[in-house]
Amino acid sequence: MILFDKFSDFMYYLLTSPLKKIEKSRNQWYKLMKVLGKRFDDALESVYMARDQTAVSTCDPEMLQFHAEDRTLTRYAGESDENFRVRIANYTEILKLGGTDDGVLLAVRSLGFKNVEFVPAKEYTGDPSRWAEFFIIIQFGVDDDPDISFEILKKQVRKVKQVGTKDNYLYQWNISLLENRAVELKMVNYMTRFTCFPYMALDGSWKLDGSKKLNAMRKQYQVSSTHHVVIQNEESIGKVICHEEHNLFFLNGSWKLDGSKKLSAWQRTEEL
Repeated sequence: MILFDKFSDFMYYLLTSPLKKIEKSRNQWYKLMKVLGKRFDDALESVYMARDQTAVSTCDPEMLQFHAEDRTLTRYAGESDENFRVRIANYTEILKLGGTDDGVLLAVRSLGFKNVEFVPAKEYTGDPSRWAEFFIIIQFGVDDDPDISFEILKKQVRKVKQVGTKDNYLYQWNISLLENRAVELKMVNYMTRFTCFPYMALDGSWKLDGSKKLNAMRKQYQVSSTHHVVIQNEESIGKVICHEEHNLFFLNGSWKLDGSKKLSAWQRTEEL
């Protein structure tokens, strides 16, 4: 199978042999095919471009607003292009799942939240009377900062949840503490000597008056010893300090006091 990069080459290939006997530089048919083929190539490129722009997943960021208008969606303040693209692409599926737990989860994830959990309030609180409520639990890393405001999240959820249910929200920031442990093993060698005297010894303990017979025999007895080892492990956790700072800079001559920098710096340190 012969593949051609340009349409003009394909059109020239279809010509009969008598029309291709003259070399291409002087062949009028080849020159005609180059002119017509350029137009076909441009038309094909336009078709490919139109195909890409009509699909939400492949269109340029400038086209996202037009796809959103077809779905009566508006762009939230500060929303990134990719997050807006995902929300538009999931619009139809969210409508299909409207009123269900999966629909609420998909609506939240379409805003860019990844670690999301839907938990009924009666399970989370243990209170059976809260059967018509649910919790949206979103987990973040300690360095994560939500791009979407809470008001936008609440508005998105209330579009798709059941009318009679009450929505509750919980943000969780996870902190991982790395603990280094050092274990030192020591070996102790000890020897225990057992001396048993099941016989009479001529060491002066007995009188040689015939009251005892010297007919005892010395025997080896197996001795079993049981040891119980106790290992004590003492742990102590020092201070865990959380420090946050925003727009921190100092008046050390690095910045000009010409209004280009706002004095909005703050920092917070607390002991957990």
